[in-house]
Amino acid sequence: MRFLSQSIESVLNQDYQNWELIAVNDGSTDRSVDVIKSFKDTRVRYFEKRNGGVSSGRNLGLIHMKGDFFCFLDADDILPPTSLSSRIKEFDRNPTNTFVDGVVVKMDDEMKETVEIWNPSFQGNPFEDLVKLTGRSFFGPSWMIKKKEGINYHFQEGLTHCEDLLFYLKVSRAGGTYTFVNEEILHYRVHGSSAMSNLDGLANGYHMVFDWLQKHENGALPESYKKRANQIITRSYLRTFNLLKAFTKRIR
Repeated sequence: MRFLSQSIESVLNQDYQNWELIAVNDGSTDRSVDVIKSFKDTRVRYFEKRNGGVSSGRNLGLIHMKGDFFCFLDADDILPPTSLSSRIKEFDRNPTNTFVDGVVVKMDDEMKETVEIWNPSFQGNPFEDLVKLTGRSFFGPSWMIKKKEGINYHFQEGLTHCEDLLFYLKVSRAGGTYTFVNEEILHYRVHGSSAMSNLDGLANGYHMVFDWLQKHENGALPESYKKRANQIITRSYLRTFNLLKAFTKRIR
């Protein structure tokens, strides 16, 4: 709740104003509902549900959204003022685009210091690039997506990590073109709840993605994913000097 007001204000401050914000309270017991309802803008729509995790909350939002394009914003992150307009312009410029990304700035807990800047560099259908975990088209929940008929926009629930990756794999496997703008579209807050604070959840997420790939893809792609995912899993545990899990948590 600490940063929720800033996140909502960043949407209200967009220079593109034809938006709706679906705020989902996923069983929070703090004052989040009071913060959300303090904004009287009718474009801010509030829903609440019993606690089920991030994916469950996003699924509720996907059910209720009305627009032709959508993107996600976690309650502690911020959209720069041109985040929506820059990507909408790219969709207008090339209607064949399905996914539009942009520059992500990772910042400290107070959003004062830049920790790292992520620049996308891929163009085309992103499915194989996502499988290979190159980092060229995937940072996290930063894509703007054009809705298409016949696509099931649904997150797999029960994951604490890799839910965005799995969601993007599913929707890009159905087709579509990925591109990006060279403008900042997300300010991502780095703090103690990052992936490195729950390495078991991170490893389990990579395992779940591999299980899905094995069910839906033949050939070399699942093995390419496994090789790269195991490198990430091993390196992550080694950073915490956990030698045992660095090898026992690998995908077999």
